Amino acid sequence: MQYRRIIIFLCLVFSLVEVKAQLSFLSKIDSFPGEAAEMIPLPEGFLFFSGYPATVSDTVFSLTRFDKCGTLDWQRVFRTGTDQFNSFSKPEAILDRNNELFVLLSDLAEESKGYNLVKLDLNGAIIWSYYLHGVENSPGSKGNILYNNFRDTIVLTLNNEDGFTSVVRIDKDGSFIDQKEISGFRHHSSNMDNQGNIILLGDTAVVKLNSFLDLEWAKRLNGTSFFVQQNKPVIRATGQIHAVVVDTFGMDLDSFYYSMVSIDKNGDLQYSTDRIRGRDFGDIELLQTGTNNFVFLDRSLATTVDNLTRSIKKQTDYAFCEDTVAFCSSTMNLCMDNSLLFGGFYYDHPDSVTFYQGKTDPSLNLNCKEKNINPLDTIVASELTLDSIHFELNDYAFLQDTLVFQFIHFSPSGQEFPCFNAIVKKEDNEQKPCPCEVISVGVTWLKSAEYLWNTGATSNSIQVDTSGIYVVDVNLCGTEQRSTIKVDYKALTSCLSFADDSPLCPGIPTSLKVIHNYDNLLKTKWFDGTDNDSTSVFKAGQYLVDLEACGWKDQFVFDITYKSIEEEECIPVKIPNAFIPSSTTYEDNKVFKIYTQLDISAFKKFSMVIFDRWGEKVYETEDPFMGWDGTFRNSEMPPGAYLYNISYELDLGGEIYVESKNGQLLLVK
Repeated sequence: MQYRRIIIFLCLVFSLVEVKAQLSFLSKIDSFPGEAAEMIPLPEGFLFFSGYPATVSDTVFSLTRFDKCGTLDWQRVFRTGTDQFNSFSKPEAILDRNNELFVLLSDLAEESKGYNLVKLDLNGAIIWSYYLHGVENSPGSKGNILYNNFRDTIVLTLNNEDGFTSVVRIDKDGSFIDQKEISGFRHHSSNMDNQGNIILLGDTAVVKLNSFLDLEWAKRLNGTSFFVQQNKPVIRATGQIHAVVVDTFGMDLDSFYYSMVSIDKNGDLQYSTDRIRGRDFGDIELLQTGTNNFVFLDRSLATTVDNLTRSIKKQTDYAFCEDTVAFCSSTMNLCMDNSLLFGGFYYDHPDSVTFYQGKTDPSLNLNCKEKNINPLDTIVASELTLDSIHFELNDYAFLQDTLVFQFIHFSPSGQEFPCFNAIVKKEDNEQKPCPCEVISVGVTWLKSAEYLWNTGATSNSIQVDTSGIYVVDVNLCGTEQRSTIKVDYKALTSCLSFADDSPLCPGIPTSLKVIHNYDNLLKTKWFDGTDNDSTSVFKAGQYLVDLEACGWKDQFVFDITYKSIEEEECIPVKIPNAFIPSSTTYEDNKVFKIYTQLDISAFKKFSMVIFDRWGEKVYETEDPFMGWDGTFRNSEMPPGAYLYNISYELDLGGEIYVESKNGQLLLVK
């Protein structure tokens, strides 16, 4: 067959079955016959595809939409009007970046008729449908549909009438772009990496095509291993490929072992994990359940693999579930009927194991919200935690969410039924921010929950900038909880720091400072009318500063004290008794002058007069910071004793201090 001749298939029509019923967290879908399903997460809720077996007359597949709480919005059953194509089953679906759906149906009958590609909108209306001829007189095989987000195109990987793989690129209107046939290669499954490259797995070969369908490489596994049928490889952003292989012993396949292999971006085998004996030879599903954890599902046996140690961590046996769905959470394992759906909380990559198998058609229509539990029923209540992980680009970055449920298991009339009630925790708290801070207050984000604040906001958190009582009502699909958050802004002074140098010696200015991180938002007004972050005072007392920021007003009082002038360290003027004009060691001692901590403004009057031994005046100054260098009339004076008279009047913070001193000094050569 030439895939360039894609024939439009117009006879696919659908009938609509409208269903309006509030489902519990564990909900029953009566009309599902139980074939393998495909689930597509939506921003609000999800879509559920289910194929139909050939025994169901002229029915191809059904599409059901649920809202975020598991309410069954609608269900559409698609029929052909003829039994010619009723062997289409196991739909595979993708959702593009414009929220358009593309479904690929594979004919798995003993005599394959081909594939059907259908484009639908989110209301289940068919936009177009293409029929692609299959292989005459040969068993059918499942094709894959892949979406290239970079080029916004659809890629189909199919096995053609010659038994070889054809990779077909089409645009979203269904127009043919190009194709690539890989002679001598028949694929089991395929996947696309985050660069648009295509990885195909055959029996023992792995092939990589680039986004233009050019062959990058083709490699083959050595030994007795071969890739498992329908195992979709996991491809990381680094290009590393993970897949499940099987080793068989004996022609009747009664003894076989599974293991996971890691293949690098060049197609070379890096390693394989420990082997584990399989139970039911057939399709295997591989899931990445953590940064380095994987689980592969062999129908009723789940095997957890540690990718770092390459060892088997554990196995969970679901054989006891028989015809029911095996469901494993963080806290328990349980079985549920295959027609029951965990509505509203489907995750694409759960770290617990959820899968569907078998076919059931229970007669009871269970709705946990409407069920009146008989006191005579056997009731077991416990708490169930469902952890879930969202991977980005199938690589190391992931987001983990946790949902907690009250799990009630009751047994009426000898039949067992489980019910789930979501647990929403009360999250009352109190916060004390600083003025000007805009803070976020909120409660834990829960998937599918609705939030309503007394401010009118509808998110799980809000921004606030004033004190008050903030109340949020949380409704998680019928489970309600109210949380109250009290916001009490601190006084402005509690968010500032205040510093001063007190106590100092009299006459020395004391610096008063307001220390903060408010930049220009803080306004200050000191007792003296200044508006800087600091000021200075010269005497003891209490000093007030007014503060304002973002509408908050406050005051702070500095309590300043001074030491006594009688203390040795606070003597205002000290006079040396000798000096050495020619000194090269003591620079400060080359001039005879007073020593003081005071500023020049403290000296109201000052006089220093120096006489020689005969009473002749050799130096005089009224500047307290000037001194005698030992010369008179430009000539150096001889060493010896000289007399001084030093008098001064000081203003020490408003107190006047007057003193006059006479003494002898020694000029040393």
